[in-house]
Amino acid sequence: TMPGKTKHMQLIPLSPELTLCDCPGLVFPSGGCSSSEMVLNGVIKIDNLREYHGCVNLLVSRFPQEYLEKRYTLEMLSYSGEGLLQGYGLARGLVTGRGLPNEAFAARYILKDYVEGRLVWCNKPPGS
Repeated sequence: TMPGKTKHMQLIPLSPELTLCDCPGLVFPSGGCSSSEMVLNGVIKIDNLREYHGCVNLLVSRFPQEYLEKRYTLEMLSYSGEGLLQGYGLARGLVTGRGLPNEAFAARYILKDYVEGRLVWCNKPPGS
């Protein structure tokens, strides 16, 4: 789900002693998060992005090259965000009128996979 989509208060019983309260509200970015982290955390909508390179570079840094190539059945031209986007665009036929990989479309698809849980990344809690 995306922040800001809750239309009314919802009470979700998790156990006899614990109830989750989901209510409409605002999500304020914390001072410690970059805009790329907020995109990957689902706070900023991907469809509203104008610049995607920072987000994709951060995403690529979280995965080994071999995993991304296998997951998307492609060959990355380089181990970078640009390499992933170009490889994805060429493998899927997402090209511009000049025959170049359409990196904006490729970024949108890959970032949505990440935010929607189809590309899973796990991280240890800080200090562990």
